Amino acid sequence: MTTGIGGLMLHLWVIAGGTLIVTALLTTMARRYLLSILSCFGPAARQRFVWFIAALPWMLGLIAALLTLVPSVGHALGVVADHCHTHGNLHGHLCWFHPPEFVWISWKGLCAVMLIGITAWKATTSSIRLWKQRNHLRALLAFADRESDGSYILDSKIPSAFTAGLVAPKILLSKSLVTALNEQELRIVQRHEQVHQQRRDPLKLWIFNLLISVFLPAARRDLYNALELSMEQTVDAEVAKFDDPATVATTLVKVNRLNLRYLKQQHADAAMCSFVAAAVEERIQQLLKTNKGRRFPWGSFLVSLAIVMAAAVYYADGLHHVVETFLHNHP
Repeated sequence: MTTGIGGLMLHLWVIAGGTLIVTALLTTMARRYLLSILSCFGPAARQRFVWFIAALPWMLGLIAALLTLVPSVGHALGVVADHCHTHGNLHGHLCWFHPPEFVWISWKGLCAVMLIGITAWKATTSSIRLWKQRNHLRALLAFADRESDGSYILDSKIPSAFTAGLVAPKILLSKSLVTALNEQELRIVQRHEQVHQQRRDPLKLWIFNLLISVFLPAARRDLYNALELSMEQTVDAEVAKFDDPATVATTLVKVNRLNLRYLKQQHADAAMCSFVAAAVEERIQQLLKTNKGRRFPWGSFLVSLAIVMAAAVYYADGLHHVVETFLHNHP
């Protein structure tokens, strides 16, 4: 048995982890509907929505723990009934009516152990994947020729162009792709990868991959593909500001056709942005559209967020007492 602050923190760990997992499961079931309503928005707005979906379980888990731990926020604002003082909270601290006691040999102890195991497993696999990606990139750079613009040319027969690396992303192009493209097409590919490099998109993809690790595999794949596509469409739009959109679309088709000649293509992973990794057809349709889609509705989003947070603060006291009963209801 663990008591005091340690017991309280273990209970909050179970509450936050349970909320995160339940939210991830519910979001997994609703993901197709959530992603389908994004079609009317532009790529930049869709990126923000997908990031919000990925971060939602983590945010709700943290909020559940904070609202349970700090009901005094609602009392300080005077928006909830003050139950603390009626039960003898003489010291003005958090109004836990009983000392938190965490019993390890219980279903709550089993949940805590399972959450610790899942966290350790995810952290280990992510670290191993990151280490392998780092070594792979170092090996590629060791056998590549550095150009005056900072990009690297690989002596490979597979026509490919990608940006890789988290801290200092590098642009790599294969020699076969460079020779297959004309000057304008090569400039489009290079400018595309330079935008990825400036935006540090490989790092963003890796962080996003960590966030969606709590979802089921099918949801992880759908969310990752949605972010990758919207990210590529956003970069395509940046490139189209300097070159004709039709020419950018033609270059996409040409590079994709060159890649299709090889069964084993280089595909973007969690720390790599490839020129033709995402769905080419959707990218071309977005490039040739006259209507680029709606912007992110910041006003509605912030108002909705304020309403939800106000309701959470208002019911923080009730949540606190419900959870306190849960904490001390031992099997």
